Parts: sequence; C-alpha cells; structure tokens
Amino acid sequence: PTRFTQTATYTVTPKSPGGCIGDPFTIEITVNPTPIGVDDLKTICSGEVVNLNLKTTPIVFGTTYTYPAPTVTGGIIGGNPRIIDSTDDITDVLINPTGLVQTAIYTVIPKSPDGCIGQPFTVEITVNPTPIGTDAFKTIYSGEAVNQNLRTNPITLGTTFTYPTPVMTGGLTGGTPRIIGSNNDITDVLINPSSFTQTATYTVTPTSSQGCIGNPFNVEVKVLAVFVGVTNNKTICSGDAVNQDLKTSPIIPGTTFTYPAPLVTGGITGGQARLIGTPDDITDVLVNPTRFVQKATYTVTPQGANGFIGAPFLVEILVEPTPDAPVASTTLQPTCTTPTGTITVTSPIGITYSYSIDGIDYSNTSGIFTAVSPGNYTVTVKTALGCISLGTDVMVDPQPITHSAPIVT
Repeated sequence: PTRFTQTATYTVTPKSPGGCIGDPFTIEITVNPTPIGVDDLKTICSGEVVNLNLKTTPIVFGTTYTYPAPTVTGGIIGGNPRIIDSTDDITDVLINPTGLVQTAIYTVIPKSPDGCIGQPFTVEITVNPTPIGTDAFKTIYSGEAVNQNLRTNPITLGTTFTYPTPVMTGGLTGGTPRIIGSNNDITDVLINPSSFTQTATYTVTPTSSQGCIGNPFNVEVKVLAVFVGVTNNKTICSGDAVNQDLKTSPIIPGTTFTYPAPLVTGGITGGQARLIGTPDDITDVLVNPTRFVQKATYTVTPQGANGFIGAPFLVEILVEPTPDAPVASTTLQPTCTTPTGTITVTSPIGITYSYSIDGIDYSNTSGIFTAVSPGNYTVTVKTALGCISLGTDVMVDPQPITHSAPIVT
C-alpha cells in the first residue's frame, strides 16, 4: 500500500512423507508498488495549454504515463497521444471550434520505474469556448447612430464586449468607450464636421460568460458628410440670367441639384425645372412683365455623390421690372451764338436713378445734359440695381447758320 518497494518473507518448514521435519528455510518476495493514477478534472479556455500534472496516490516516484489521443466532443482539436512513457504534464493546446462548452477525456496508463502497470485513470478537460469576434464594416451619415451589432463566429452565447474610445479621423465626435462589458450594439451618434467621408474604428474585445477573453477585432464605421443647402436671395433685372450658384455647407464635392419649376409672382416667365441633377448654376432668364418687383422661388434638393439626399432649400430671386422709357426732350437748342444744346429728363427722377444719352456713360444723376453737340441721342435710365430702361430718342438740332454782316454802301 506504499509508494516504496516492500518485501514479504515466508519462513517455510519442510516435512517429509515419513513425518520427518526439516529445518525451516525462507522465501523472500519483493513487492514493487503498482501506481494508482488520480482521476483529475480541469477547465481551460479554448486555445490554452492544458498544463495538467499527472499524479498517483500514493506518489510513486518515477512513474511514467502513456495515453492514446483523448476522446473529444464538439470537434476539439489539438489532443495528441503519448506513445513513449514520460513523466511530463499534459501540455496539449486544445481548440474548441464551437460556441459551446466541450470536453477532452484522456485515458492515462501509469507505469512504475519497476515496470508495474497500473489501472487506467481519466483526466477530463473542460474546454470553454473563447469567443472569436467578427470584423464589421458599416456606413452611416453624420448625425446617425452606429447601431452596429457585435457578433462572434461561431455564436458564443453570453459573450460581452468592451472597447476603448474609437480611433476617429477628420475631427469626428461622438465616439465613446465601453468600460463595462455588455452584449449591446454600438449606439454612438457620430458627427462628421468635415466635407469628406471620415472613419471611426472600434477595437473590440470579446469575453465569454466563462471569462475567456478573445482576440480584439475591429468595427470600422464610415461616416458620410451630411450637408445643408445654402439658402440664397438675389435680385436681378427683368431679362437677365439668374446666374445663381448652388452650394452646400459644408461644401461637398460632387453634389448635384434638382428642382421643379420655380413658384413665381406677377406672371414671371423663363423659370425652368431641373429634373436631372447637375452641379450647375441656375441660369434661367427671367422676364417680369409687370411694372413692379416680382419673385421667383426655387425649391432645390441637393444630392451627394454617395446618394445622400439633403433637405430641400430655397433660392429666392427678386426680378425688378424693366424701367419705363424716360420722358426727355431737348430743352435748349443751339443758337447762333451757342453751338450746343441741353437735354432734360423729367421722368423718372430721383436719387436711385442715373442717366445716359449714349448707353455707356451713366454718371449723370441729375437728368440734365448740357453742352450736347447736335445729333440724335437715345436717352436711357438705369436703376440702382443696374436695370436699364427702354430708350427715348431725342435730337439736338444743328446750330443755325450765321450770315455775314451786310455790306452798306
């Protein structure tokens, strides 16, 4: 019953058939210990080394062990047989490819240094799954929640996830760390303040319900820039092209714009719809048929190159009427002594108007042109906005012929 070699000594007395008793003699039996292995249990995480010491009770120094490949469940890999006797621990690295707890059972045969073979005993290794996170990629718009589910493959029920603050480009904000493990989605609301797509990369560590920590994996979130169309107001003259550029804030390269025909007042004509998106300016030529300021309102919808459709915004165009032709006349004609005339505008007059008799120079703000050489002139009026009226034709007569003084005889 011990771990050492023991002896049993028999003292034998022989007796002949005739009844003669001989001298006693001894028989000594050496009894080597037969090792008794100790059944054992151990729990590890998938991917860890078993590192289980094999032992006997009582301890028999020098005992070696052999075993066939372990019997496994769930397709565990990494269990190897031991063919050559050894005193070493079991050091297999066992991989549990499932999301559930599995086992590997070693049937171990102990052998003493004297060659005594003990009864097989078992070592049962419980291999908990180590969660393997699944890299994920997602695209959202600025201001949206990530709403990214965190997963493992295979699915390991009860896995929780932690991560530090994500690595963010381009000044992204809204990314927060998860210090306490949970199985919730990533729900950060990420804000992209730039004009370009930015990324937030989460480095996520999964931990199983048994405490097995998996390798970190990545969740990369692309955050598209969200733009707002810039509302514009502009005033033009009737008959002019709008020439209004369309833009967003922030400026997003590749943005295109569409709009229906503008809403107009006063019967303005020339407003066209844009059904196919382009980045071009509004170039409609708007005509105001009235004598009052009218308005054309474009409701513009921007669309980014990434397909994101922004909220409609307004472009309001005020269209000034074409001013009436001025009332003008030649108030002073050339005389025999004065070779030039004077043209006077009597309507419209005011500080918001300037006047021209050649269609080029509108520096006159009084409406009175003096020292005008004989000839035909077209008088026009320009408003403060630059709208030019129709013309009124005025003529400065030639200077009268001055006759020579009579000769008196």
